[in-house]
Amino acid sequence: MQNGAISDFMMPLLSGWLDAAQGKYDTEALSRNAMHYYHKALIANYMGRQQLIDGILTEALASQGVQALDMERIADAYTHIGKYDQALKYYKKILEILPESQSTRDKIAVLETGEERDFFEAVEGAEQGVARALYDMARVLYQDFSDESALIFGHLALHLDPSLIGARVLLASIASRDERYGEAIAQYRLISPDSPHYVDARLQIASLLEAEERYDEALAELQDISLLEKGETPALIQMGDLERRRENFEAALGHYNEAMEKLGGSIPRQYESLYYSRGMAYERAGDWDKAEADLTAALERMPDDPYILNYLGYAWADRGMHLTKALSMIKRAVEAKPADGYITDSLGWVYYRMGEYEKALPYLEKAALLEPMDAVVNDHLGDVYWKLGRKIEARFQWIRAKSGKADDTLSAQLEQKLAHGLPQMAAQPGPQAVVENTNDATPLPQTSAEKTF
Repeated sequence: MQNGAISDFMMPLLSGWLDAAQGKYDTEALSRNAMHYYHKALIANYMGRQQLIDGILTEALASQGVQALDMERIADAYTHIGKYDQALKYYKKILEILPESQSTRDKIAVLETGEERDFFEAVEGAEQGVARALYDMARVLYQDFSDESALIFGHLALHLDPSLIGARVLLASIASRDERYGEAIAQYRLISPDSPHYVDARLQIASLLEAEERYDEALAELQDISLLEKGETPALIQMGDLERRRENFEAALGHYNEAMEKLGGSIPRQYESLYYSRGMAYERAGDWDKAEADLTAALERMPDDPYILNYLGYAWADRGMHLTKALSMIKRAVEAKPADGYITDSLGWVYYRMGEYEKALPYLEKAALLEPMDAVVNDHLGDVYWKLGRKIEARFQWIRAKSGKADDTLSAQLEQKLAHGLPQMAAQPGPQAVVENTNDATPLPQTSAEKTF
């Protein structure tokens, strides 16, 4: 963000709050965006002019660029002035944008019982209002990847209001994005147990410990979280995810199955991805029947998810099942994620499995451009070159694949290909197959479909 844009954003906010500190209500300049209108409502409420809030919210909704956070703040403000039907309307719109927003679901659940709860976070003084403005500026800068400037505004916000949890989470997010994991963990540790963000902060700490490959500490953290109210299910799922990524599939399944049992027969929407995660773990553990059941259940609940479309479509194609449907599914995944090299590779590989080598070629070549260091992607391109009679290029790609991070199974297969080429038969399941070979129950290496998850 340019300095002029920062001034245009901040000066009306600072001016409005400084006037409020002196007992003057002057918010005419707060009309550029939904965030300005939010602060206009905060100032009106602080100065005892609650009768103005309804009109301010109407103006905010009519402004340009209203985002999910803006809409949540508007809905919160409607609860403050007693317009609960309006609040419910906009909370439900937020779920259409962010279906996994548990805080929004919790608010809806409260209001639908008829309870008249006020979710508006009013400020107690102009200094706190300025802190909110500084935090909002930091958040905009963070979204713009202007991390150094965002850090300055975030720290200023916390200096004025140390209780501003959003600013602390933002500072942790910046540190995490810059791979300063220790700094991020330290910020999350400062969030107190009585905060509604406490469980999420602890889950983030576990993720950061995993990123530092401190797996035992991450699991211990998650085990501790599972004992907290509202922490059990997300902690179990995250333990499963951690073990799956480490290829400890039986351990992962233990955690996933326990989470499923805790949730009972009906899986809430925010946990629907558990079917996908457990399906991948079952597949990698060699239990295709259970994997297919979970992956199909995941697709029924999330029919447009490109990663589920890719994973299940690839699995079917590699087994020679439902090839036309698999092709259609992976095409949809590519349309949603055209720059994803692994999904592009899957589309090429389905064509390869169908014996459509000319159609497979451009997708496998594009995948190799998008993921030039991936051993499996390069191996697939080598295979299609060989089938098209381009044997020198095929050997080049296999050598390139072997120099990458190929596991022992793939390395052995590459040795055979370099020595003897591909056998003269129909297209073979590749080393990347997302299901076990029907003649071999040994789990295969990580798949391109899984790498996108």
